[in-house]
Amino acid sequence: MNGLNETTSVGEAKTHSLITSFNRRFSHGWMMQASHTAMYGKFRDYFYNEYDASPSWRSTNNTRPQRVTMMGSWDLPFGTRRKFFKDGLTGKAIGGWKLSSTYVYQPGPLLSWGNVFFYGKMSDIPADSQTLAQWFNTANFNRVSGNAPNSFQARIFPTVIDGVRADRTSQINTNLQREFAFKERYKMLARLDVLNIMNRSQFDVPSTDPLNTNFGKVVSQTTAQNRFVTIQFRFRF
Repeated sequence: MNGLNETTSVGEAKTHSLITSFNRRFSHGWMMQASHTAMYGKFRDYFYNEYDASPSWRSTNNTRPQRVTMMGSWDLPFGTRRKFFKDGLTGKAIGGWKLSSTYVYQPGPLLSWGNVFFYGKMSDIPADSQTLAQWFNTANFNRVSGNAPNSFQARIFPTVIDGVRADRTSQINTNLQREFAFKERYKMLARLDVLNIMNRSQFDVPSTDPLNTNFGKVVSQTTAQNRFVTIQFRFRF
């Protein structure tokens, strides 16, 4: 048989989350916002085998266990009504600038697995010390092609494993901007944006195929942007 579809409402979803936030405006032009989301999610949406009477529970990439975001801005203390260079040409030249930054962190997505033969404990698969050469513990997997499960073999290995994820997101962005006023009607905005200021590389997923020579290795980066700088001027009238 081929092309059979499940149409009954037999799936389930279970999600729990805790969201905390912090917002504070300080003196001297400082402002900060931060938020943290802790989330647990399980979906009962997957039939491991055609003959299963009901779907099985598994973790999902629709949720991430942690997500941290931070944003801060600082009115630089130069120029009129500021602490330094209140008067004169120097104050007019360097005054009025605002510096802002954002930070985002969250774990990477769960890795997807095919049906493989594994002879150890599932809790041993997440690596204690993660490296590009060994993203997870590759021991106790069958790596002999002649002994690999066939297409008709019942699935005995999960599609995802808690704790075995791709590279995390950890990125800092910043911008510096100032608005110049020419009389009352004319204004110009000057802005410098730097995305991924630390030039952090986002690594691609490792191979989860035990028959692949790169099994458990990260051998490339994703298409995520490394450091990116833009300069813009906008004139309004």
